[in-house]
Amino acid sequence: MDRSQPPTRWHPTNPGILKLNVDAAINAEADYIGVGAIIRDNAGMVVGAFTTRFRGRFSAFIAECISVREGLKFAMEEGVMVNMIETDCLNVISAIHSRSSLGIESSIIEDIVVILSWLDNVSCSDIPRSGNEAAHSLARFALFASCITMVWKNEIPECIFVLNDLPT
Repeated sequence: MDRSQPPTRWHPTNPGILKLNVDAAINAEADYIGVGAIIRDNAGMVVGAFTTRFRGRFSAFIAECISVREGLKFAMEEGVMVNMIETDCLNVISAIHSRSSLGIESSIIEDIVVILSWLDNVSCSDIPRSGNEAAHSLARFALFASCITMVWKNEIPECIFVLNDLPT
């Protein structure tokens, strides 16, 4: 990272556009991954947020693939039509765009592509971790939360109040 550049922050969307940010965190000692997802509108207001935890030993890449799939499933289950998806894992975005993955992640990527086909004109892009802090905080929170899955609607999850990219 070029130290002369300020860290990237979450960027608002155009009016009427909803953005889904996702991330994964790994607790290798406990064999868990945490997934965090947050949907925000153009003003940065939280429409919905979600955390969940999966037991197992997953590579960082597989964990990030799972985070995109689970974030999309969360949005669909809540009836929220997202227009943009952001993750801090370029390899996942490349796998989604190429749609030719033959590795262990291929079934997860296939799930993502199918869900994307149900949505209208969704863009998927990678961003630096500093622009994905809310989703990252949620993913880390999922590793140690008392509940396996947690959902917030139209409120900022307490575990991410410290971030400076959320509206006050």
